Amino acid sequence: MNANTRGLLIFIGILVFGFFFCFLFPFILLPQWGTAVTLPVITVPAEYYRKDWPSADFELVNSLGGALLANIIVLGMAFWAWRASKGWKKEVPNRFQGFMELIIGGLWGFTKQQAGNMPKVKNVLFPLVASIFLFLFAGNLGKLLPGVETVGVLHCAVYEPVAFNGFPIHEVNVAGTSYFALRSDQPLNTGTTGTSKSYKQCEAGLGEQKYVKEGYLITELDPWLDQAVVYTTEEGDTLAEIAGAYTAQAEAISADPVPEEGEAISVYAPYHYEAWAEVSISPASVLALNEGLEPAHSGDEITAETELAAGQEILVREELFGEKATTMHNQIYTVAPFIRGVSTDLSFTVGLAILSFIMIQVFGLWELGLGYLQKFVNLNALGNLGKRPLGAIDFIVGLFEIVSEFSKIISLSFRLFGALFAGTVLYAVIMFLVGTTIPMLILALEIIVGFAQAGVFAVLTLIFCAQAMVSHHHDDDDHAHEAH
Repeated sequence: MNANTRGLLIFIGILVFGFFFCFLFPFILLPQWGTAVTLPVITVPAEYYRKDWPSADFELVNSLGGALLANIIVLGMAFWAWRASKGWKKEVPNRFQGFMELIIGGLWGFTKQQAGNMPKVKNVLFPLVASIFLFLFAGNLGKLLPGVETVGVLHCAVYEPVAFNGFPIHEVNVAGTSYFALRSDQPLNTGTTGTSKSYKQCEAGLGEQKYVKEGYLITELDPWLDQAVVYTTEEGDTLAEIAGAYTAQAEAISADPVPEEGEAISVYAPYHYEAWAEVSISPASVLALNEGLEPAHSGDEITAETELAAGQEILVREELFGEKATTMHNQIYTVAPFIRGVSTDLSFTVGLAILSFIMIQVFGLWELGLGYLQKFVNLNALGNLGKRPLGAIDFIVGLFEIVSEFSKIISLSFRLFGALFAGTVLYAVIMFLVGTTIPMLILALEIIVGFAQAGVFAVLTLIFCAQAMVSHHHDDDDHAHEAH
């Protein structure tokens, strides 16, 4: 087999693979199963599981789940390494022990190279830098695990401060257990925009007493359970006959007994429907939903009494969802994941940057004492203006150093947040547009980015602390001369 033949076979294999996994599965099969890939809610603030818990001023957010996952990964790796090394006593390491020793040894070697081998470096700075790196790397990798940022709590599509798109839901049975998933039967469906009314109706159905008392609890049940009604025309059908038949069907259903409490068709809340919905289908409403209907006789104008060509699918009534829906299944929901990557929460990255900033000042004061503050307010330069007039420039530069020092909080936090949050958004968008398989390339890229960003944050913290421990100011000329 020559190279051209092998290349042709590989090319055909790529085409077959792409057809099945990049077209047939995401754009045909998944929509038929009602589980087409949906575009998740993209929000900078972390989503909450519960408000006012455990205290009135606290929100339990999903980035805390990401932090917990990162801790579990780090502690699990440490425990695994401890067991593999038999309590750090095994002199001939196995592969995992060797891998961990390579990471820790590399971190210590770099720390010693940048900051020296002083006790404060060995006992405080190195553990700080290593902990930051390992925690961030574990958190960045943890968000790539299956189920992270995809499985969570269904909640009504909010409308404040930004109106989010949501989807209705359907029940999925997995291993005998029922779950609810977002329902989407068409590819590239961005969902329905939530409104104030749809949100309050949905919340009332979930038992939010505030909105129940305000009258948002739905008390009517649609005869067709909010589903789209489609009719295939037969010979001699007219819009008036079709509309009349469905109106009569709706009236017949409405004459049935009202469901008793406990028999309510609902997902979460024990609805008690007080009355059936009154449904009226008119020829004008059917015509408005179906443009381009074909008459039985060419050239006829479509009116309520015009005979229609047989075999046409006519949408008699659209599916109802959101504020028009009368069942909980067709309210619109979004998913708040149980776990969100901890570095995609700006409050975490800012908090970590503030910790790094504080430790920089601690090491500077620890090593240089109050003389460290001369870096920002150069009193020595002011005191020697008579001998060195250009010392005024040193004083002014020191004031700018204050701004530069505080800017480290912004640069450290936004660099880490921007890279990781952008990766999450990119993966979600590529998954939505392309479907399956190809987004795995983004996951591979995210592993590299996660490692790099964890290393950048830890290394910058190390370098800033090392620089803070070095004096950048010299004594005045007299002292310098005496020392000489």
